[in-house]
Amino acid sequence: MQREKSRLPWLEGKPLLLWMVEALSAAGWQTTAVVGPESFAHWKAMLPADCAVLNPEPARGKTTSLACGVEKLPQDTKWILISAVDQPRLPAVYHRLRQAAAVQSAKIILPTSEGSRGHPVVLAGELRDELLALDENSQGLRGLLAARRPETYRLTDGDPPECQWDLNTPAAYEEALAWFQKHLPS
Repeated sequence: MQREKSRLPWLEGKPLLLWMVEALSAAGWQTTAVVGPESFAHWKAMLPADCAVLNPEPARGKTTSLACGVEKLPQDTKWILISAVDQPRLPAVYHRLRQAAAVQSAKIILPTSEGSRGHPVVLAGELRDELLALDENSQGLRGLLAARRPETYRLTDGDPPECQWDLNTPAAYEEALAWFQKHLPS
């Protein structure tokens, strides 16, 4: 993208990361946003108190961000939702995942759309140590999800596939933003 995805202008004139934190919080999730050193001061000032967590070495891979976020969680955390900032979802998805977590006994909850695994991922808090042990050599979260496939509940989210974006290009960002603006009330 050649610019920081978390600061992309999103809905209601808010930067993408702030919008996602607010959407997750409105769905009942306690949020933690892991950010790198170059933007930590900015997000610490902009996000709710104690929400921003520093990943001092993001270049070492996504698993370092996962570990920084998980380490901040209380030991008795029941469910952990993991989302990337470049994969915004409809607020209804965050609500449905929260509702599923309240009644499911599976260790992993994954939204699916037309049979494909989606994001964000919800994991039982008892998988905390496994999340902390992940590294890039073990395929990170993807490897954990593959190993725990039998313990996974697939939540059919019913959302159209066009709202399953990954904002990796300017074109994908523009398309997603236009779709969200058209389909979400202001």
